[in-house]
Amino acid sequence: MQQLAEGVWKLSGFPPNAINVFVVGDVLVDAATRFAPRRILRQLNGRDIKTHVLTHAHPTTRARATRSASASAFRCGAARMMPTPPSGPR
Repeated sequence: MQQLAEGVWKLSGFPPNAINVFVVGDVLVDAATRFAPRRILRQLNGRDIKTHVLTHAHPTTRARATRSASASAFRCGAARMMPTPPSGPR
């Protein structure tokens, strides 16, 4: 992780500087790719993350964010704010 400013960190990712994830205070910002959850959680080790927000979301990004949140017991704000698609016939 690279500190960018007081309380602002950029997590290491792949490819470097192309798909970014940040920690701002106790908030995790974005979710990277489907290959990133373990790398993100490893870098968050010991940090007190309260919320995970997404700057934009695709269905797969929302699922990754939800999996990361459930794996580490913090809230996933974007997943809670996004409407759930209706299921079944209308």
